[in-house]
Amino acid sequence: MFTGIVSELGRVERIESHQLDVCAPQCSSESDGASVAVNGVCLTIARRDGDVIGFDLLPDTLDRTNLGALVPGSTVNLEPALRAGDPFGGHIVQGHVDTVGRVRSVHPGDAALGIWLDVPHDVLRYCVVRGSITVNGVSLTIMDMD
Repeated sequence: MFTGIVSELGRVERIESHQLDVCAPQCSSESDGASVAVNGVCLTIARRDGDVIGFDLLPDTLDRTNLGALVPGSTVNLEPALRAGDPFGGHIVQGHVDTVGRVRSVHPGDAALGIWLDVPHDVLRYCVVRGSITVNGVSLTIMDMD
């Protein structure tokens, strides 16, 4: 379980053969087998080497997320899983990604940034105004729909 509040920006060190290695100094203290949201995708730490943590990627994960588009040097949003007793902020986020949407437009405002997304129809039916949606691991409140 996650909150959708990014705790660290990681740097992709390697992505190949269904493996992703990320330099993540803060998250590297997590143990093997721990869950970390990488761009909102719940992944399990399979290996560690200093500040680099490694994950195995299943074909379905690559099909449903944007992780396959990453290249060495890409920046990713990271959030370790909640532990019992941790402060809870943001929204409840499972890390199970349904689809990839597309950013239609971005509008800077005085107090907030407006982002319009195009979401596939089969997922749009689960979206409601004042509900939440996670974009690259960042939990956002839906303010309007068209």
